[in-house]
Parts: sequence; structure tokens; C-alpha cells
Amino acid sequence: MGIFSNAALAAGACVTGALVVKYRHSLMNMLSNSASSYTRHERVILDRVTKPENLTVTWSDVVGEEGLAAVLHKFLLNPAVLAMRVKHLPLPIYSSVLFYGPSGCGKTLIAKAMAGELGASVINLDLLAVLRKANLMSAVVSVAKSLTPCVVFIKHLDEILEGKHSPDTERVVLLLKTLAECRGVIVVATATKKENISNSILRTFPLQFEVPLPNADKRMKILERALSDCSLYRDVDLQALTEMTLGLSCSDLLQFHRYAVWCSIQENLSEQFPEEEEVADLEKGALCPLAWRHFEEAVEILHFEKERSSDSRPHIYI
Repeated sequence: MGIFSNAALAAGACVTGALVVKYRHSLMNMLSNSASSYTRHERVILDRVTKPENLTVTWSDVVGEEGLAAVLHKFLLNPAVLAMRVKHLPLPIYSSVLFYGPSGCGKTLIAKAMAGELGASVINLDLLAVLRKANLMSAVVSVAKSLTPCVVFIKHLDEILEGKHSPDTERVVLLLKTLAECRGVIVVATATKKENISNSILRTFPLQFEVPLPNADKRMKILERALSDCSLYRDVDLQALTEMTLGLSCSDLLQFHRYAVWCSIQENLSEQFPEEEEVADLEKGALCPLAWRHFEEAVEILHFEKERSSDSRPHIYI
């Protein structure tokens, strides 16, 4: 359990949900209209928009981050929706957040859950392309304002800017500050190494949260969910699996589970080309029971894969 209770998280979600309902119908109408009213540069940005109905991620998909979810509801999501309804708020609101930490730990998943909670459209911003063409910067702002509530998502911010002394820093700061002034627009950025981002850019993100490698409690929750539909032999101990997976990311854990399942399936097939009955069982979703040896083999494969990877990143991201 995080620093907030499930009741607090549910209350925050209810407030946001109730406020968002009013805007869903008008937003859907706006997105369904012809793009002819947009300029050529604005249509380039529109091509990278994910519509609300295509966002399937919810907070229930984000395992072990109840505390972070409650903080985001209280200080970012709820105020953002209120700002679209209340003309003069007594205090300035936060409208941008930076998530940083190792790859595969759920930063993008959290961003998607935020957008889904708001019923927002998402601009998956290609920052490099925007920096190459000055007209695209103003197009980002105008499109974001036309699609409120809107999340502008910038992935791998630290890698795009190539260090603290990037010549594009001033332009990025200007873009981020301009977006922060737009009501109903939230900027969400992710980075692997926060220390590679200049202080002037970091100051545009009043909310900054580390998303680290999962601790033992979070690893256990992820494994429990992944294995909930699997049959396990008695020699499989969840606590031991949690200890075995120390140092793995969230996406590594999902890959670990997939490898174990495939080890079991291949061990139980009668031959390289299985019988029709076995194929029928697999098509019905009847998975073979998992034993401890399957997890031992899976973790060996996972470490072998990481050793051969040039950048040590897993192939499946969440």
C-alpha cells in the first residue's frame, strides 16, 4: 500500500471522472470534424494524436503505484479539469510532470493511465521534428489548445536533448512554458537519466517523480497478477520468485513470466510438431502447469538476452 489509501485514490478518480464527463461529448465531436480547418503544420501534429477512445490503459493496470496515483489526482489531474471550468483559481496550478528512472519500469504506462483518467487526447510529440521546423512549435500549442483536455507526451527527453548543454534548450523551455499556460493541457515527459537534463528545463516541471526498479513488494504484486491464470506446481514459491527477480524491471518481470510459460509448453509437447489434441488445448488457452525449473530456465534466458543486448534494454515495454 502506498502513502494514500485505496479509498483516497478512488475518491480522486471519482472527482476527476465526474468533471470529465461534461467534456467527452464535445471533445469527440471536435475530433470527428474534418481537419480542413487546420493548417498544414497543425495536421502534421494531428497525425500523432491518439484519440480518447483508443486509450485502454487505466490505473488498475499500474501495479503498486497507489501513492503516486493519489498524488497525481490531487495535485495535477483534478486541478487541470477544474481549471477548464473555473475562470479564476486562487492559486496557479501544476500542469506538467516529469517521470524519470530506468527503462521498462512503467513511466509510459503511468502517462497513458493519466490520459485515460482525463478522457484526454494525447499528442505523442516528436520533439526532434518540432525543433527542426519553427512552425511546428506554434502548431503544437494551437492543436493542444483545440483538443483540451489534452496530454502532450514527450518520451526520452534526456536523450533527445543530448545532454545539459544542448543548443535547443532555450526553444524547448519556451515551448514547455507556453504549453504550461494553456488551460486543460498537461505536459508529461519521461527520461532515463534526470541528471542529463539542464536545470532550465527541469524548472519547467514543478512535479518530478522517480519511477525506480520495483522493490520486493511491487515485484510480488506484478508476479501475482501475471500468474493469476496459471496452474503452479507445489514447488513454486512466490516469495522465492520475488527474491529471484531482484534487479528486474516491470517489463522484465512480464518477459520472465512469458519465458516460463513457453518453457513449460515446449517441455510438455509430445514432439516438435504437436498432436492435434495438444494444438486444440493451446488454442483454448489451456496452459501447461508451471514448475520451479521453468522459472529457473526463464531467468537464465532473460539474463542471457540482457548480456547480448547492446543497450541492456528489454524488448517489451509497459
